[in-house]
Amino acid sequence: MIEFIASDAKTLAFEGSTNYDVAVELLGSPRVESTLMDVSDLVLQLITGEIDSFVLDSVTAQNVLTENSDAIMAFSDALSDAEELAFIFPNGSELTSAFNIAIETMRLDGSLAELNRKWFAGE
Repeated sequence: MIEFIASDAKTLAFEGSTNYDVAVELLGSPRVESTLMDVSDLVLQLITGEIDSFVLDSVTAQNVLTENSDAIMAFSDALSDAEELAFIFPNGSELTSAFNIAIETMRLDGSLAELNRKWFAGE
């Protein structure tokens, strides 16, 4: 990864995403281009050499790698510890309060951390 960071290779990341922010933090804004392209288009452009790299969240990246392991690769280490995902509800939804209580309960009893380790850390 150090060689890539030190290179002049450019990368793409989804506009307005935490992936974009992490890419800028690692590479600097001149080397990061925002995109709204579909992931399959990014993969095709990577395979054909039109782009040097792109940044995805680990769950999406794992699916992309599974489908294209013969043609692409990813760094083995995560670029960031933070993958801040969100559930979006309509304004005034009665689900918001119940959801927040459930998440906080899971955080307090350790089950949220356990699920994160199982599904997102590959343990």
